[in-house]
Amino acid sequence: MKKLLKKLVLLLVLALAAFLYYYVALPAFNIHSIETWFFLIVGCWYSFFRFGNLIFPEKERFNIMIKRALALRRQAWRYWG
Repeated sequence: MKKLLKKLVLLLVLALAAFLYYYVALPAFNIHSIETWFFLIVGCWYSFFRFGNLIFPEKERFNIMIKRALALRRQAWRYWG
């Protein structure tokens, strides 16, 4: 239990340090810029596909999620296109 608590505290300290570095060193995001939203969307998709097997360990379940996401995308294109 002590190891888990130690890891959680270390994770919290690391997250706080990363936030402070981000706040001081990086420029502000322009939420009205298309590049910002493109970067965020691509980053989310990359994270989902890169770490999806960690979230959904059963490969079949993960494949079902991908098929549903693609089907929703096709439906959206039909509606908006």
